[in-house]
Amino acid sequence: MSEFTGISLATLSARLTEAQTALHDLTVGKKVVKIGAGDKQLSFTQADIRQLRSYVGRLQLEIAIRAGQTTAQPYSVATWTR
Repeated sequence: MSEFTGISLATLSARLTEAQTALHDLTVGKKVVKIGAGDKQLSFTQADIRQLRSYVGRLQLEIAIRAGQTTAQPYSVATWTR
């Protein structure tokens, strides 16, 4: 059973956007970021950036699985030919 079982795809997508924004904020120097709502907020600092990256990756994987992709590819790789 996934940690995301029972959560809609729309909610997962919103959470991914929120987590990616938080990751960006930490990357550019913000000291503390919070994601979530109400009493279910998570706080991340520079020391927690690995955990936040992991969370982003897990969300990306779950969304990819639900979209029917056989492998999760959070980014695409350019191929150059001559």
